[in-house]
Amino acid sequence: NNLLNENKKMIASLQSKLKKSNKRIAELEQMIANFQQQLIEKDSEITALNSKVESMQINIDELNQKVNVITDESNKKSETIKQQKDEMNTVWYCFGSKKELLENNVIEKAGGFVGLGKSYKMKSDFNRDYFKKVDARKLSDITLKVKKAELITTHPDGTFHFAGNEKSVESITIDKQDEFWSASKYLVILVEP
Repeated sequence: NNLLNENKKMIASLQSKLKKSNKRIAELEQMIANFQQQLIEKDSEITALNSKVESMQINIDELNQKVNVITDESNKKSETIKQQKDEMNTVWYCFGSKKELLENNVIEKAGGFVGLGKSYKMKSDFNRDYFKKVDARKLSDITLKVKKAELITTHPDGTFHFAGNEKSVESITIDKQDEFWSASKYLVILVEP
């Protein structure tokens, strides 16, 4: 009887453990099914995000190409503007004695009456090779070191001055760049050495 009672108790205990274990297995199987479902959902989200990233990468590549085109155009325009500014600020000058300027086909005699009162002016078909090409923005002084100097070309009064003393002219100083070069991009100075 005792053995039978113990066996009954043991069977009841084992059945109880089996029921609990079946519950745990069912719960474990349900948990695994939930994890699998979440994995499928996350995998589909990752696929969708990868598609968006690829689409964005294509858009970024297109935008980069547009930026490169715009940058190239901007650089070309900047270079063109720089060249135009350089051309606008390019001026030429020369100085020399009457003899030098006449021999080099820069000036000619003008006006006067029967050899009197003649003055000198720049020739219309002057020798361009005799002139020095410079950037007006960088030219403020021209060293002369002569006895006398006078301008042959027309430049507004008050835009320049000669530096020196009664015995010599050391240099010409351009005080107002834009105004000085407004009448002519050429400067001819007749000097007496």
